[in-house]
Amino acid sequence: MKNWGFFAEFRSDAGISFSGGATKRVVNKTHFKLHTYLGMGYGDWVTVEENMYSQVYDEFGNPVYDNSGYPVFSNYTTTSNSDGLEILYGLIGSYKRFVFSMGLTHLLAYKTGTDFTFGIGINF
Repeated sequence: MKNWGFFAEFRSDAGISFSGGATKRVVNKTHFKLHTYLGMGYGDWVTVEENMYSQVYDEFGNPVYDNSGYPVFSNYTTTSNSDGLEILYGLIGSYKRFVFSMGLTHLLAYKTGTDFTFGIGINF
């Protein structure tokens, strides 16, 4: 954790994302160091589009009604992937051997999104 640094990351969930960037130290005490980071990369995120409703039909194709005479609907959620440019920024710090990070990741694509990230670790 010197004055300047770089990072690279790879994430895999329902989609695949990879990014990289630079870090700059802003605090340098004996047991405490703090860096800011800024990066960019490619992100493939799963985004929820919307809740959908459809009318329920019986085995003969007739609409099903409840006891009050209203049609019965079932709901389901549709999902899709959105991919594009990711922008990352945040803080990385260390206190003695304890390491922590937190930041934001923005996806700039057809469906945009923002994730908050938090990490902890040990230097050895």
